[in-house]
This record gives sequence, C-alpha cells and structure tokens, in this order.
Amino acid sequence: MIISRAEEADLPRLLKFRTDAASWLAPLGIDQWSNSFPAENILASIRAGEVYMIRASANADACATVTLDQDADARLWTPEERAEPSRYVHKLTVDRQFAGTGLGTRILNWAGDQAAQEGVAWLRLDAWTTNPKLHAYYTRHGFQHVRTVTDAGVVSGWVAQRPARLDSSHNLHQVPDEEHVLGLPLPRQLPADLLEELRRLDQEARGVFSEACRRERPVPRERCERYGSHLVNKAAALGRWADLQPWNVVVQEAARAARRQAVPQDDG
Repeated sequence: MIISRAEEADLPRLLKFRTDAASWLAPLGIDQWSNSFPAENILASIRAGEVYMIRASANADACATVTLDQDADARLWTPEERAEPSRYVHKLTVDRQFAGTGLGTRILNWAGDQAAQEGVAWLRLDAWTTNPKLHAYYTRHGFQHVRTVTDAGVVSGWVAQRPARLDSSHNLHQVPDEEHVLGLPLPRQLPADLLEELRRLDQEARGVFSEACRRERPVPRERCERYGSHLVNKAAALGRWADLQPWNVVVQEAARAARRQAVPQDDG
C-alpha cells in the first residue's frame, strides 16, 4: 500500500468517499455525513497538503483517505489542550471493499508515526456523536475518550486522544512530494539524463533571475542574451517529449523574460 498527498483532481473521489459512507451508514440508523460538506473546504485542505490518499498501487483507485492537520476545533478542545503540540485525524474513510482488512488500523498507526516524527505529544480525533460503534473502534485502538460535546451545531462531538508514537508497522509507503522544476511538477519515470538536465536548467534559471533582481548589480546584457538563447535551444530539445510540452512553453517564456531583464552593461 502507498500513501500520498491528495491533488485537486482527487476531489471527486474524496466527495464519493463521503457519500458512499453515508449511504452505507444510513440503513444502520446512523446519520453520519448525511449533511452536505462544502467542497471548497476539502479543496482548501488539499492545497494545504493535509489530505492523503491510500492506494494499493500507484495507478490504482484510492481505497482510503485521511486528513492529518493541526486544526483543533475550539468547540471541542480547551485552550490548554489546544496549546499542546498535537496532530488531528479527520475524515478517515476506508472503501467498503477494504473493510475488515485492518487498513484503518494501519492508517491510524501511520498518523501516529507521522505525529511522533514531527515531535508532537498527541494524536487526536473527534467522531460522530451518535455513532457508538465508531467510538468503540477508536477505544480499541488505544484512544482515550476525553469528553463528548453536545452543544448545538456540533455533530462530531466525541473527542479522544492517544500518545503519538513512532511505529513503522503500518507498512504504508509514503510517496515523496512532487519535485518542481521551473514551477511545474516533474512527470514520473523521466529518463535520468533528462531529469538531471531539467534540474540543471532550473538551477540556472534561479541563479540568473536572482542576480537580475539585485538592483545594485544588474546582469550584463550579454549574459542574459546568452542564457535566453540557451533556453530557446532547450525548448526545442524538450519539444521532442510529448509529456514535456508544458516545459516547452515555460522555457520559451523564461527565455523572453531573460531578454527583458537584460540591461546595458555599466561601463563606468
């Protein structure tokens, strides 16, 4: 199993996790997630890098999801508790095809492992107030019930915590975050020589443009022109790769930007 950060393209699948779970729970007399949840809120969590997708393999459909963040609901946790270094589990959902496989346990252990690696004291969560089976599930997994909040508007008021601890037994292999070159994510499985060339190009771009931004020492025109020509040639080379067409556009724009940055060399 692999775990990776969700992307914006995963939003429909994340919404489906929620509706599928609600449809399964409704006949059991549990109204969990029966209310609508703004997609914008999920997008915000994705963009913050807090949402994770679990898959059996890189190209497989997601079989589970979890959100791990620092979002302590002030309605549920006291000011003293919110001041304690903690990570919070939200929206843990496992596809019914994987129910009973222990995947939920592995995800909780992964979350605790992540929290411990970040040096925090607690792994915390809240659960739907009217779902006692879920409360029992978390209790079996070492979470200690802290309180149940029944204030108006609070639907997930059963809160619990357990100490964060290092634990590699989850055996969930985390996919590294995407590497970006020239502002674009690198596609997977690039030839090693091309990957190295792109990284070198990115470093060149950073060097030239950071120097150009130093007002006290403008970059000589000749250097910018030479760099611009280099980028034009690189764009032609990248154009041979269908999956690198976005770079072709970016590199050509960088070439034009380099030439715009060119200023007459100071002869004084």
